[in-house]
Amino acid sequence: METTTETLSAHNQETGCQELLKGFAVHLLCHDFRAVKLLFIPHKKAVHAAVEIQADKKGRHRLRAQLKAFTSVLKDLPVARSTSWGTKVNQDITDSPQVRQHSAVGGALSGMLVQMARPSFPNLFESVKREDDGEEEDGGEGVRYSSLRRGEDVQDPLRDQTIAPMGSDSVTDIDEDVEMDASCVLGASDVTLELSPPKATSGLVKTFLLRLEYLVNNAADDPPAFQFMRLCEENLETTGWDLYAYPKDMNRLGVADGKWKLTSKNGPMYALCPTYPQLVYVPANAEPFLEGSSKFRSKGRFPCLVWLDSASSNFMLRCAQPLSGAAGKHCEEDEHLLRAALDAGPLDGHMMIFDARSFSAAAGNKFMGKGTEDVSRYAHTTLTYLDIPNIHVMRESYDALRQVCLSHSSLKWHSAIESTQWLNHLSLLLKGSTTIARYMKQKGGSTLVHCSDGWDRTSQLTSLSQIMMDSEYRTISGFMVLIDKEWLSFGHRFQDRLGHPTHPQERSPIFLQFLDCTHQLLHQFPEAFEFNMHFLICIADHLNSSWFGTFIYNNDKERHDKSVVVNTLSLWAHIIAERGKMLNPQYHLLKEPIYPICNVRRLRLWEEYFLRYDYTALLARSRACDVDIEISGSVSDNADTPVVWMSDDNIRECSFCQQRFSTFRRRHHCRSCGRVFCHDCSKNKGVLTHLGYIQPVRICDECYKKMLPQMVGSQDNNDGYVVVSEDGRREPD
Repeated sequence: METTTETLSAHNQETGCQELLKGFAVHLLCHDFRAVKLLFIPHKKAVHAAVEIQADKKGRHRLRAQLKAFTSVLKDLPVARSTSWGTKVNQDITDSPQVRQHSAVGGALSGMLVQMARPSFPNLFESVKREDDGEEEDGGEGVRYSSLRRGEDVQDPLRDQTIAPMGSDSVTDIDEDVEMDASCVLGASDVTLELSPPKATSGLVKTFLLRLEYLVNNAADDPPAFQFMRLCEENLETTGWDLYAYPKDMNRLGVADGKWKLTSKNGPMYALCPTYPQLVYVPANAEPFLEGSSKFRSKGRFPCLVWLDSASSNFMLRCAQPLSGAAGKHCEEDEHLLRAALDAGPLDGHMMIFDARSFSAAAGNKFMGKGTEDVSRYAHTTLTYLDIPNIHVMRESYDALRQVCLSHSSLKWHSAIESTQWLNHLSLLLKGSTTIARYMKQKGGSTLVHCSDGWDRTSQLTSLSQIMMDSEYRTISGFMVLIDKEWLSFGHRFQDRLGHPTHPQERSPIFLQFLDCTHQLLHQFPEAFEFNMHFLICIADHLNSSWFGTFIYNNDKERHDKSVVVNTLSLWAHIIAERGKMLNPQYHLLKEPIYPICNVRRLRLWEEYFLRYDYTALLARSRACDVDIEISGSVSDNADTPVVWMSDDNIRECSFCQQRFSTFRRRHHCRSCGRVFCHDCSKNKGVLTHLGYIQPVRICDECYKKMLPQMVGSQDNNDGYVVVSEDGRREPD
């Protein structure tokens, strides 16, 4: 093991450089470097700081890569855009290039990196303070050594008043006079590590924003889900990972009759297809053809079984497009594999190949060495195109829908929704899934489903069609098993589709579309589903939160390499714990297939998800509070109700007199109800001490009339209300 040293320098900013290195040391600890030594050397015009670790050649490369990533993040921060950073390896950098930064940034940065290691939990780092008596003997005069080691049972060095945990509903109020200095040690080391975040509230806000920016930019590669298990009890009732078992689900469908075989040819090294699970079901006599078929299919995704109708023996296979190319190449192993699948099905069976793309898109792929099946070479097969657009079209549609939902304009609302084409895309997905379900259930045929690479539109179609055909997948546990099977096990690229910083063009709301389509089914068949809307919204909320290990990384192999099952909790554990809140009271077991109406005229915008934070929803809550006040006849009954202010960006008229705002008719917020009024309708003032107002503040005429009967002269009674007339005088008793 060799010693590797990375060195930084800062001119005339000793504190900032030290804080920077402390933050970087914490960063290294979060990336599995077991021992880190800090070295600070004062100089006439600069202070040099070094990070030293014991590592082999691979470890040295990792250290340099982490330092490169660390400094690249610094350059992107708003406060550091004009700063250049110099780094050298195993060299004295007394005359190194200019590296300048304020100490406040270093303090904020070190605190941000500590926060990175415990994004949703307090008490992650153990707070210890110990004097290092042998410092000068070890390092000599003017030299300070600090050693860090990864410890256990650690707590947060930052005080609780600094910033609330990332998962909390609100940020704790901060007193500007509170001292924010803290000291900590990570593990069993002889060092005092000083963290000094800014003391002022504005500095704390800046610290929070810096931490948040780093967390957002690095959540894909360093998800906070890995921090959960550190603090969890060892005797957890469930982590959620034991819910799904591919063989168990297939046995429920009746594959244990000798016609289908659970093969392990892909694992444990994922030799045939790195995006497939280790175990897959294929026809019993088809194992010799798997290697040739995987080479002929895009990304090695050969046809394998995902669903079987136990009554008719009709089956559903999924795969990726063939690599036929413009020359029309073919593969005998692939042909034999599909023929073996037909032999495992019903007698005189027929297979429909559903290509999720349009004919023109499939034809275009031929010129890139890909394409679709030549049905003349596959016996008893037919090819159908479903005309579903690709991920880029879906991304543009979702971005347009998001902009419409975030806007405050109500002009041509339905036209704006239509222009996004979101509902049209949902209609195509539902229509394609219904076609697959009807073909299998009503026409008694088997199916093979694929798109381009077999992990986006294919997962949508197979999942939705199975929900329509199989009542088990319409239960809470069955729906989670379906997601585990079709999305997680068979390799939907969650990390890329949810927006990885290095692959921005790969972002697309594929899984969210699936949830929206399920919402459409739930809306049309409210009694057929065991779960309610809250269940779908919970999954959608945690899709990109990185709190759980369910939706991190792209496939089963990556999750296996990162030991996700061991080091994280599954979202299903949380849902199981909250199961009572997600039950549908209208549910009745319906074993028959369900076929939705796919016309756009019968589809609806998922308001519970897309519009739950819309200003009209906040206005509805505010008016509901007003109704409660009128019914109770007392404002004090609702004194603890928070006031939600309407956004006045696009409010054109007064909420009371309906007169349009202008240069002479200005808009004002009522401090009591949060709505927007003109000056004439909000002339009165009141002291609302229950809302934190000490001086009289503007209130609307409606609130004034409600408050007046009970609040006049109530200051002496300590009711928390004083009504002030228009001229500023208190109303007489």
